[in-house]
Amino acid sequence: GFVRVYLHPLNEDQVDQLLDKLLLRKQDTDEKKTVMSFFEPGTGYLRRDGFVATNPTLLTVIVSNCEKLKELNGDKSSLYEMLYDVLIRGHDEEKEAFDRFFHSVGSSEEFTQVFRAFCSLSYMDGVFEFDHRTFEKYFKDVKKQEELENPNIFLLAGFEHDVCATACMMYEQESGIYYIDPGFQDYFFAEYYYFEDTEKTKEMGEALRHRQMKSFRNLDGLRMLYHMSPAKTEVCLILPFLKEIFKGTDNKETFMRFLSYGYKECVYTEIDDAAVKRYMPK
Repeated sequence: GFVRVYLHPLNEDQVDQLLDKLLLRKQDTDEKKTVMSFFEPGTGYLRRDGFVATNPTLLTVIVSNCEKLKELNGDKSSLYEMLYDVLIRGHDEEKEAFDRFFHSVGSSEEFTQVFRAFCSLSYMDGVFEFDHRTFEKYFKDVKKQEELENPNIFLLAGFEHDVCATACMMYEQESGIYYIDPGFQDYFFAEYYYFEDTEKTKEMGEALRHRQMKSFRNLDGLRMLYHMSPAKTEVCLILPFLKEIFKGTDNKETFMRFLSYGYKECVYTEIDDAAVKRYMPK
C-alpha cells in the first residue's frame, strides 16, 4: 500500500545538494547554471524560493527536461503544461497499484475542467489568493457554469480537498488558500480561453480593457494565451482594441485616442523657436 507523507520545502543548501546528485552523470559543467537560470528573478520561469524549486519531485522534473526548457524561448505555458502533466498523470503512472482518487469529480479530466474554470473566473476578477469565503464564491460560480457527469458529488469540501491534497495545485495556510505557484492560475486562464469560442474570448478582452493595470499581478496569462494561439489573440483581443481607437475618427482624434489608450502618461516638450533663434548667436 501507500502512505501519504508531507515534505517540508528544501532549503537552499538542500536544493544545491540535490542538483549536484541529479547532475552527477552530466558531462556539461554548465548544466547546473542552466537549471538555476530558470529561477532567476525577472528572467527565469519560476520563483527561486517557490514550490517548484524547493520540491524534490518537481526539481527532478526540471533537471530531466532541461534541454526542452532551454528551447522554450520564454514560453511559460509549455513549462506549466509539463509540470501539471507530471503532477496529475505522469507521477502516478510509475506506481501501478496507486489510483489517485478525486472526491469532487469523477476523473482527472473533469478535475482539469473545473479547476481551469476556477482559475479563469478568479483571474478575471483579479483575485489571486483566497480566504474561505472567496474560495466558496468561485466554487459556486464554477458549479453553476460547468456540466459534470455526476454533479451531486461536486461539493465544496471535496473540491477544496482535491485542489489542495489530491492534485496539489493549492495549499491551505492559516486562514488562506494559495496556489503552489501563481503561474498555474495564469496557465489555466490562458488554456480556458484557448478552448473558449471567439465571442466569449472577445468579451474577455473587452472586460480586461476596463481593468486597472495595478489589478494585474503580471501579464503572463495573456502572454501564454498568445503562445497557445497567436491568431486567436490577434482576432479576439488586439484587433478589437485597435478598432476602438481607429474606427470613425479623423487623424487628430485617432492620435489622441492612441495616446490615451496605450500609455499611462505622456510627457511633451514645447520649443519656442523664436527664443532659440534669438539666443543661439549669443
